[in-house]
Amino acid sequence: MEDAFHFTGEYPSWYPQDMKMPQPNSGRIMVTDFPKGVGEILEPALLRSIHPRFVKNTKRNSQGHLVKLIGHNGSVIDIVTHEMETQSLEGWQGDWLHCDEPAPRAKWVACLRGLIRRGGRWWLTCTPLTEPWIYDEIYTKGEIFVVNIDIRDNPHLSESEIKTFEGYLNEDEKEARLHGKFLHLSGLVYPEFKADIHIKDSLPEDFDSWTKYQIIDPHTRKPFAIAYGAVDPMGRKWIYDEWPFDFFHQKKEVHSPLKITQISSMKWKKEQTFAVVLWTAVFVNNLWGLVGTAYLRFSMTWDMSLSRVISPLR
Repeated sequence: MEDAFHFTGEYPSWYPQDMKMPQPNSGRIMVTDFPKGVGEILEPALLRSIHPRFVKNTKRNSQGHLVKLIGHNGSVIDIVTHEMETQSLEGWQGDWLHCDEPAPRAKWVACLRGLIRRGGRWWLTCTPLTEPWIYDEIYTKGEIFVVNIDIRDNPHLSESEIKTFEGYLNEDEKEARLHGKFLHLSGLVYPEFKADIHIKDSLPEDFDSWTKYQIIDPHTRKPFAIAYGAVDPMGRKWIYDEWPFDFFHQKKEVHSPLKITQISSMKWKKEQTFAVVLWTAVFVNNLWGLVGTAYLRFSMTWDMSLSRVISPLR
């Protein structure tokens, strides 16, 4: 409805005066795709909300889908989708942007760029099933106004209809589809993880004295994955680096026998305590077995250049 208000210049009495758009104005609506997002959802909604007397002309693409509305007052609505190349979304300038359903970040940024010159406004309406970046970069930012709507807030749905739909959902889906909660936070081991709290730019000064761990996840057909962790004097667990690096991942095949005992990027330093969880994988005649897990304690540690540090999950 708000799209129609701005396009026509006709606002309800309750609409804030300082939120009204200048006339004429240029807006953009971004939806998922043309067949469903535009053809089945957006175009019928616009036709219900905008009286034909306000529309001077329309434009459609080669498939017949609506891509532009031009009003008699000079206002324009430009319609784009997630299917379009990001580059094709650049260069637009407008007064407002409406993203219906979670948008890929790069496409959202390309459209957002078009609002800068006119100091435009944007809003996002969605069921948060995808694009978890929206939670981190939009939803949790205090300066952005957020409204959370439960499915039972919709006056056009009956309780019996909602109950029927609810019966087909698992618990994680219910949080997103019924209550508007972000799906990617449901079922996580650490749903309370927040980048602004748990990711640090540097390590504490006493890091060299901590016990370090190396955890290796072996695989027969894919490159190994390795994580590096440490435990501070308070017993909190830190993850401070990960591997692979290009040397190993550029290898398309792993020949037998292979024994992973150290990583070439490490620089060893004596007289420190280093604890390592070591998985040794042996490949013989295309068959493999985990020989075992050895917990070893050495009088050494390593120095590595660190670009990203993840602090403990409290």
